[in-house]
This record gives sequence, structure tokens and C-alpha cells, in this order.
Amino acid sequence: MEGSEKPRMKVVIPNSDSTMAFRSPPDDWATRMITNICERNLKTLSNAVFQYEDLREDLTLALSKQLAREMAEYIHSDSMLKCSAPTELSSFSNRKL
Repeated sequence: MEGSEKPRMKVVIPNSDSTMAFRSPPDDWATRMITNICERNLKTLSNAVFQYEDLREDLTLALSKQLAREMAEYIHSDSMLKCSAPTELSSFSNRKL
């Protein structure tokens, strides 16, 4: 290997038939994304993914669906906080329960 070449990353993908497939990321962006996943740099990863045009629309749709599910669950719950005024919410304490 020449001194200016970087070592290539290899991703191991286990298959259902107990074999392994090996792939290399196609570009530096994909390599950085895989590195961020492995290092659990999730904030960096999410910010970078939203900069990628091809993924932004799909992620926005997925986040909207998840938010709608969580809101529907919240609306159907019997939380005493739902009937509270905003000023009461700011001073809410579990001791009142």
C-alpha cells in the first residue's frame, strides 16, 4: 500500500444462511456514517443524515409518523397533566400525587 492511500473500511453483513458478505462503503460520506454508528455519535450521525438530500424526505416522513403515534398514545392516556393549565404544569411535582 502506498503511503498516501487510506485503508479501506470493510463492513461484515451476516446472511440468514450463516455466511458473511463483505462490503466497502462507496465513498467518504458513507464511511463517516458507519464510523459514527459504531462510535455511537448519534447526534453527529442524525445531523449528517439530514444533510443528505436522498434521505431527508424519508426520515422526515418516518419521524412524522412516529410523532403522530406518540401523540395518539398520549391523547388516549389518562394523564392528569392533560387537564392542567400551562402555569400549573410549570410547578408540577410528584409530591402532589
